[in-house]
Amino acid sequence: MKKKFLYAILFCFITVNSFAKISFQSQNALIDSGIINKNMNCNKLVDLLGGLNQIELLWLGNIKDEKFQYALINNIGRNTKKIFYLCENSLNKKNNSDITLEVLSNRNLMKIYYNPSSLFADIFSLTSKDSRNYIMSTLNLQSFNINKNELNQSYIAGLMKINEKLNTNTTKKITKKKQPKKIITTNTTSEKQKFIKKIERLTPGDYYLFGHSTSGEKFWGSTKAISRTLQAGKAYSSDGRTCYIRSEQKTKNAPFKGVFLLKCGNEEMNGSWTQKSAYSPGIGQGFNDSGEVVRAFFSFKQSTIIDFASNYFDSPSNEIASVIEPADEEFIPKKSSDKTPPKIIIAQNITVNNYSYTLKGKVKDTGSKNLYIEIDGMIQQADKGEFSFKRFSPIDEKVTIVAIDQWGNRSKATIVNIIMDIKNTEVVKEIEKLNPFKIKVNKLNNNKVALIIGIENYARSPDATYANLDAKYFYEYIKNTFGVKTENIKLMINQEANLVDSLGALNKWLPGKVRKNQTDLIIYFAGHGLASSDGKELYLLPQDGDTDLLERTALSRTEIFKMITKLSPKSVTMFLDTCYSGVSRDEKTLLASARPVRIVADEQDTPDNFTIFSASQLDQISSGFKEAKNGIFSYYLMKGLEGKADLNKDKKITNGELLAYMDQNVAQKASELGRLQNPSLAGDPDKVLMSYR
Repeated sequence: MKKKFLYAILFCFITVNSFAKISFQSQNALIDSGIINKNMNCNKLVDLLGGLNQIELLWLGNIKDEKFQYALINNIGRNTKKIFYLCENSLNKKNNSDITLEVLSNRNLMKIYYNPSSLFADIFSLTSKDSRNYIMSTLNLQSFNINKNELNQSYIAGLMKINEKLNTNTTKKITKKKQPKKIITTNTTSEKQKFIKKIERLTPGDYYLFGHSTSGEKFWGSTKAISRTLQAGKAYSSDGRTCYIRSEQKTKNAPFKGVFLLKCGNEEMNGSWTQKSAYSPGIGQGFNDSGEVVRAFFSFKQSTIIDFASNYFDSPSNEIASVIEPADEEFIPKKSSDKTPPKIIIAQNITVNNYSYTLKGKVKDTGSKNLYIEIDGMIQQADKGEFSFKRFSPIDEKVTIVAIDQWGNRSKATIVNIIMDIKNTEVVKEIEKLNPFKIKVNKLNNNKVALIIGIENYARSPDATYANLDAKYFYEYIKNTFGVKTENIKLMINQEANLVDSLGALNKWLPGKVRKNQTDLIIYFAGHGLASSDGKELYLLPQDGDTDLLERTALSRTEIFKMITKLSPKSVTMFLDTCYSGVSRDEKTLLASARPVRIVADEQDTPDNFTIFSASQLDQISSGFKEAKNGIFSYYLMKGLEGKADLNKDKKITNGELLAYMDQNVAQKASELGRLQNPSLAGDPDKVLMSYR
């Protein structure tokens, strides 16, 4: 009670005494009492410190170059002990005023610092390049109780933090892909999501916690500072209990240790905790009278607790104890008598032949093992005295390079002239060759039959470039990857696939090979397709077909389905490298007349035991792949059958896996040609198309 009374007197004294400057001890008392606290309004903080006339204020921009986002505040004067306050625009409020106190009223206290090196390490990791340059070149270091070498070390630490953030964000990026399989959400996932939402809705505090009991009961809560060493707050449990939590720090120096009490109704759990530094997360363990153990994780960052709860929601409580705490320790600079800066070894003028280039050089230093190179606000640790930066510039540029050793000794800037000498040369990409012998099926199968048709040279229509090669390659894949015996395969190339012989294959050869309810039938067609004038019927064009007489000289897909269905095969898989847009692979029209082609949106109905892979959507062109001398669809179909489509590496390729692989690669290659092409699947995406060894 006496302590609170003294703080009240102190507060009144500061407020009334014409904004007099307050001492280090008085500031400590305000922090211990909770009057100065995290997230408080920075306008109020300035009042407590004696007003604008009694503080030093440094405005800083954020990493996005938005100005006045951070404010660094400390009392004026050169005292050996100082407390620094960093305020942030946590709510992203727009700055509509040029009055200092009004802007500060929209800023909240982010962190309190006693160590200037730790302060600037954080500032360099959060602020804009302009702000960093100002601090390094203009700041009065004596006002912040830091020397040049210590500031340089903080600079390294801050920029390395930026690198870590960039690497983390890159790793987390996930490219969305169309997945044919449905995603099933389990009850456990649903419970976890509900639990995390409860943590998100906690009352804002100085610390947040997640606890896990050996009985399976989970706890979450937040605490506020009552004094510098005491925290108290409310917690909740998955069993529906509301609990009181109290934590007390027992040691003055890091690593910090303390005790806690978790009281839920009549039950009390007493335990201890440890924390590496003031700003790192910590771990605690407690027991109740019945011997149950509660292990808890706490942090001043709510997001850290959410991540931890997400990762360990389903884990046994004893796993929590083995968690390695994230590195968020106070930065302490190293001391050395070495005052010699490192030397940069690199040519003054460098000519490159690409807008994207790599800048390489060497750095030497006799008194330091760890050396750092900075270019344009990006920092990198040298590897065995060498450095390498990837850069992009469409014009000649001057690059400024600075080297810093582990003691903070900073070299003079080295300027390198980059000269662009770009020559217009076409780069030919090496295409991976098809290899039908890359994988083997488990065994040959008497009950598999294949009909393969490839027509490049048409009698009355433009060529379907590479279609004959597609069919010849697929013949080898049918034998080696699908396990079809040679005597059960019919291959028809160019003139062999005229109308009469094509009808003969469907009406004579297939009935002699297909066994009712036993045969797995595979049909491959590479060539031209076309829609009827009203768009209701789709046709495959034989080698001698006439585009103006489709009903008489082409193969109706509907009729093909009927012929095959009458044979009652066990299953039918069709690969159709064709389109129905009226345009060839080389963008030549297939129509002799000026008759328009109208494509209906819906594909034809597919029989139940059919699986049909089509090269493109109904209104798209099925393109050729010049470098590979294949159709784009056929090339990636066969590469997928080599095992590339086996996304989960289980030695089985499902229809859905093959479609996903083809869709990604076909669409990308077609876009390079300025076209849209997306393969489609009619059938069960979960069905296993083939297995291999």
